Amino acid sequence: MLADAIFQRLSGYAGLSALVGSRIYPSRAADGAGTPYVVHSEAAPIDQVPDLDGVGDLVEVRVQVDAWAETAITARQVGDQVRAALDDFTGTVGGVAIAHVTIAGGFDDYDADVSPILYRRTTDFTVTMNV
Repeated sequence: MLADAIFQRLSGYAGLSALVGSRIYPSRAADGAGTPYVVHSEAAPIDQVPDLDGVGDLVEVRVQVDAWAETAITARQVGDQVRAALDDFTGTVGGVAIAHVTIAGGFDDYDADVSPILYRRTTDFTVTMNV
């Protein structure tokens, strides 16, 4: 459910779709995927968060989004668009009521075990959503 909402938010963000088109994948990229592309994954809910009335109907989920490209510059550009699409987002997407998205961390990396070498910008987000 959250994975579908993340996909819809990312694929509907014009700056990102201009760079990756429809190459946005849950968990892992399709075999032979062209670059650049984005892979998103989520962890199990990490915390029940009480809302203002003290009832724990909010949950926090860690979401990792990886921007992959053949150059470090392009990976950063795609990663910047991922950040713009998700950071500080609030709203309902795909039937999921997202209370808030914040950046939890990130890093740049590369995979030299593939040819050509692929560069990655990883951004971790904390998504607070209604359950």
